[in-house]
Formats: sequence, C-alpha cells, structure tokens
Amino acid sequence: LPFTFSLTPPLEPSFASIEPAPAETTVCEGVLHTLTPSAYEELWRSEGGGGSRPDYEEIVVLAKPWSGSEPVRAITLRAAQIRRLSHDVPPSQRYLSIVVAGAHEAGLSPAYIARLEAISAAAPSGFLAAVAEAHGLLLVLLYLLGLQRLLSPLRAICFLLHRHVRPRLRDIATGLLLLPTAAIGAATRPALRLLGRERWLSYARYGQLPPTPATTLASARCVSEYHYQSR
Repeated sequence: LPFTFSLTPPLEPSFASIEPAPAETTVCEGVLHTLTPSAYEELWRSEGGGGSRPDYEEIVVLAKPWSGSEPVRAITLRAAQIRRLSHDVPPSQRYLSIVVAGAHEAGLSPAYIARLEAISAAAPSGFLAAVAEAHGLLLVLLYLLGLQRLLSPLRAICFLLHRHVRPRLRDIATGLLLLPTAAIGAATRPALRLLGRERWLSYARYGQLPPTPATTLASARCVSEYHYQSR
C-alpha cells in the first residue's frame, strides 16, 4: 500500500495506491465489497473515472478471504500513470488518520494496523499551511473551469522540493513558490462568500473536490496479494 498517488503538496501530497510486491513478504489487507453495476459506476466516477484521463486504472487482484475460503478475483484501483509517483511521498496527517481509522473499523489485523500507524505524515509549518490553503482555493476554481493543469508545473516543483530539500528550507522555498497564486486565491474569498460558495473554501484544503461515496451492498474482510493483471 504505497503512497504514490500524486496530489497537491504540501497539504495533501499523496494518497494511497497499490503496487506489485512479492506475495510471500507483503500483503495488502482490506475489505472486499459486492457492488451492483450501477453502484460500481458511481464509485468509478467518484474517483475521477468520468473524465477523458482517469486518475485511476482498474486492475484485477487475487483476494484471499480471512475465513479460509477459496481466493476470489476482485477489481481494485491503482493510480494511473499520469498520477503515479516513482517513490513514496508521506501523506497528510488528515488522510493517514482516515486510513488508520478505516483499518480499525474494518477489523484488520493488529500487525497491519501497527504498520499503518508507523507511517510518517507530512507536517507543513503553520505559515506554509496557510499559503498552501489559499493556493488550493485557486486550484479548486481552476478545477471547476477545467484548467487545473495550468498549475501542474508548480506541483511538480513542490514534489521535487519535498523529495530533495531539507524540511525547513523546503517549507520556505515552497511557501515563496506558492505565494503569488496564494495571493490570487486569498483575493477570491470575499467574492465566494458573497456568492454563497463557502463550501468551496473547505475544498481548498485538499486541492480537489471531494468524491461522492458509493453504496456497498455486502462486504467481507480479506487479504489481497499484489499479483494482478490489467483488465
């Protein structure tokens, strides 16, 4: 379960994905859901599957139920090539807490939960968090206009800083880099409030619109090997 789905550093640097690894040394624990075709399509769209360049690709994994019954083939989602990082990037504490809480709720093994809890989270300074949130507001507005790629160069530079520069210097450099776009984002806040779009302000923390959760019909705990094949 690597964190190789690229997002918008420094507030939300990455999400989890799935990558191949030796089955005898690494497993990915999770929950196996049974969905109707319409519920699956809703899930697919909520994860960015409705666009011309989806954020995820569908893959087939071999899931082994903890009950000891026969393995089953299941569909899961892997970060698409356009979103996939070549290395792990620490996720935000917000996102990591959701992953850990989900693992507890699903009743995953204590050893696996301990591995998740040991993952280091990104910890931007207060100044950088404020600058990045204002920058994120501009990103959300561009997203709604279909122009989010205009800021792709900034995101790429942020990832380079995140990977190669020491934390204190990285925070300063990232803050200065995002300051112009943050100023534009901050200037739009009063207009959004006047227009009754306060909800968009909360989206700015994550740099993207939140997905709509799909409805699940049945589930069973399982362990999935990393062996997969493209659908």
